[in-house]
Amino acid sequence: MQLLCKQGVALLATLLLSACAAPQTRALLAEPAGRPTPLELSRVPFHAQTEHQCGPAALAMLLNDAGVAVSPEALTPQVFVPGREGSLAIEMLAAVRRYDRVAYRIPPRLDAALDQVAQGRPVLLLQNLSLPISPLWHYAVLIGYDLAQRQAILRSGITERELMPLDTLEHTWARGDFWAMVVVAPEQIPDFVTPTEAQRQALALERIGRHAAARALYAAIVARWPDQPLARFGLGNMAYQLGDLRAAEAAWLPLTELAGGQYAWWHNLIELYLEQGRRAEALALWQRAQQRWPAQPELAELRPRLQP
Repeated sequence: MQLLCKQGVALLATLLLSACAAPQTRALLAEPAGRPTPLELSRVPFHAQTEHQCGPAALAMLLNDAGVAVSPEALTPQVFVPGREGSLAIEMLAAVRRYDRVAYRIPPRLDAALDQVAQGRPVLLLQNLSLPISPLWHYAVLIGYDLAQRQAILRSGITERELMPLDTLEHTWARGDFWAMVVVAPEQIPDFVTPTEAQRQALALERIGRHAAARALYAAIVARWPDQPLARFGLGNMAYQLGDLRAAEAAWLPLTELAGGQYAWWHNLIELYLEQGRRAEALALWQRAQQRWPAQPELAELRPRLQP
């Protein structure tokens, strides 16, 4: 992966692509959909992208804007792959979780990128500033746009405020397979995110031990999509891990009223009751569970602990 983080990236891209049509830009300008313009997130910090810091610098800008105090130097060993002479997208996504934040890939459309900026979120995107046969990969941060001038505003390379034609942005981004992401606090779920993706991100946080962040995301999922039992189960698990037994019970108890369901939802609540010395409630729940899952081996193992 050859990365270009030098001065003049916009000029190079413009020279290569100036004669090409950009269908998304054309459609966007034909129907601006009431999008506010011009718009610029001038608050977004800037880190010059020096050698080997194209990815780390761009990621630091998003994390800083999301409230995380981290430098490109601190991120470099986490995302830079020496053999590729750059940062892989998967490493960028994973690094965000270590700081109790969530990275979501946005839909591969120019209007989706501008919508995120309009909602106050800078967008980290991957560009190929050359031709597919000899790619020059580059991470930039979209912080604004001016539809009347047909321009995007980027933090890019060593330029704090780079103006790039929207057509050029579309083409260079397309050659990066329209890969782009935003970084948010776990309690914030962008409007394009599905319940499945949000739960996948919560589980990823849970797996690396970021329990408080996972709990916040599970809570946001339950608030937005109350009919997601797996998220409610995860919320209870994270509350339990953090020692909030009352919240764990509050999350798990409604699951026992659902038709069908999974035995694990019941098992955890039985264990919680036993841990609190609430044997009668544990026994009542165990009896109900046995009616649903008479052959469940864990139920037989629990039985001796339910004796008075």
